[in-house]
Amino acid sequence: MNNDARNAQIIVSDEVDALYIKVADQIGEGEVAHSESFALSARASEVVFDLSADGRLLGIEIIGIEGLLKNMERS
Repeated sequence: MNNDARNAQIIVSDEVDALYIKVADQIGEGEVAHSESFALSARASEVVFDLSADGRLLGIEIIGIEGLLKNMERS
């Protein structure tokens, strides 16, 4: 495990119903070169992985977190 992962920061935004796990210590403007997005079936949620130009994971965003958590509570 790299040092970035041990220092991860979690940011919650109620305004956009999202949670962001910031893995990199700092993410400079324009550093996210590519994002991979995956829809979570039947949950109206999406997971987005932000990657640097050299493929390093910078952060993970979960969109639709409120609905996802409600569905997890019912399970």
